[in-house]
Amino acid sequence: MKGFEIIHNGNKKIVAVNDGLLTIHLFDNKGDCRIYTDVFDYESSQKSIWHNWEKISLGDDFLMKFVEIDEPSIPFCKEDIEVVKPITKMEIFRTLEAKLKKEGLI
Repeated sequence: MKGFEIIHNGNKKIVAVNDGLLTIHLFDNKGDCRIYTDVFDYESSQKSIWHNWEKISLGDDFLMKFVEIDEPSIPFCKEDIEVVKPITKMEIFRTLEAKLKKEGLI
């Protein structure tokens, strides 16, 4: 699976997704800065959180690498949720193309 190795001030977390969506959020409210990292896994219908609004400061060191991952770090928490895999533009195109071919329009 693919993911990120994120090192923040020496603390390493390996965040990965096999079939889903990995997001990294930065929140800033008048100098109160926080990071939130989560994964929506379409196959297992789970949301996993690695950085749960952890406080960060200007000048903090971050190192992030995009890597192939065998085993991610243990997340902060996991939630069972209903996750619907979005249809990609390519899937929409192929469906429309097949329909138009079937009807003899292309």
